[in-house]
Amino acid sequence: MAREPDSALRWAALLVLATLGTAVMAATNPGVVARITQKGLDYACQQGVAVLQKELEKINIPDFSGSFKIKHLGKGHYSFYSMVIRGFQLPSSQIRLVPNKGLDLSIRNANVKISGKWKARKKFIKIKGNFDLGVEGISISAGLELGFDPASGLPTATCSSCSNHIKSVSVRISGGKLGWLIQLFHKKIESSFRKTMASKICQIVTSSVSSKLQSYLKTLRVTTKIDKVSGINYSLVAAPTATANNLDWQLKNFLLFGADVHYG
Repeated sequence: MAREPDSALRWAALLVLATLGTAVMAATNPGVVARITQKGLDYACQQGVAVLQKELEKINIPDFSGSFKIKHLGKGHYSFYSMVIRGFQLPSSQIRLVPNKGLDLSIRNANVKISGKWKARKKFIKIKGNFDLGVEGISISAGLELGFDPASGLPTATCSSCSNHIKSVSVRISGGKLGWLIQLFHKKIESSFRKTMASKICQIVTSSVSSKLQSYLKTLRVTTKIDKVSGINYSLVAAPTATANNLDWQLKNFLLFGADVHYG
């Protein structure tokens, strides 16, 4: 029995493996067409987004620092550090067919909870404490272009585009009697977090496609053994084609005999 893919490789189900169970086979000449419907893609989306959520939760947020100035008191310095993502929720997601192009993954109303520590210094005054940060209303859109390798007949996938938007960022400060100092420049802090998260999100999405999905597609088998001397070749003969309603995979589907039978 084949070993099941681990949690990281389940990202591949977003596009290929989970959908094959719902494919409709239609005869064509000389092979067959595996037709994947929107229902199949919806199931794949659930599986893939679950893996993407775990990858997003691994985002490393670097420490950052800056300075502030208070009238009559002069300049001071602050820093935020030891930041950890406590949760990255992706409540609403969808895969959409884009005719003659591929697939579009969209995620709406995502949110992130982050906690960490802060400290500030103004001459001889030193204060520190904890903070909680909430990033709300995150939307993500990623385009996926599907192709195939003529030499192996295996599918290929590349992230053709990625964009994201963050609706709001809020910071709650606790600790230290002079914690009100941080509140004086919270907009600067929120802006810094917004830029960091915006750049990291698409890095993770693109990396998930290139390093996980594409690597896994290379391990797919395109032949099935019938007996000791024969098998079936169902490798791709062209890139998958997206229409308004289906994703079509053109397969060879012919018998192999003797020395022509290869597996792996």
